[in-house]
Amino acid sequence: MEALLANAAMLLLQTTPDAASSAASTAASHATTCADANYLWGALAVAVLALLVAFLFSRSVLASDSGTEEMQAISNAIREGAEAFMRRQYTTIGALAL
Repeated sequence: MEALLANAAMLLLQTTPDAASSAASTAASHATTCADANYLWGALAVAVLALLVAFLFSRSVLASDSGTEEMQAISNAIREGAEAFMRRQYTTIGALAL
């Protein structure tokens, strides 16, 4: 971050860095790149873990009992209402978008 600010300041002032500050800037830039790579790998690991947990949760839900006939009738009524609501929303938003 400091190297980025230093480079931006040099561009704004239109000056050229001397050899010492150039070497420091390069070293700081390399350190920032390594730190950024660590954050990237950490984020990727968390994302893969989240996908694994989501997969396990979905298998658990799909494997569970769907309930009694009365529960299924209520669920179907809710599903129909939700689908009608979303159809109306998409129709309205579509008309406004055009």
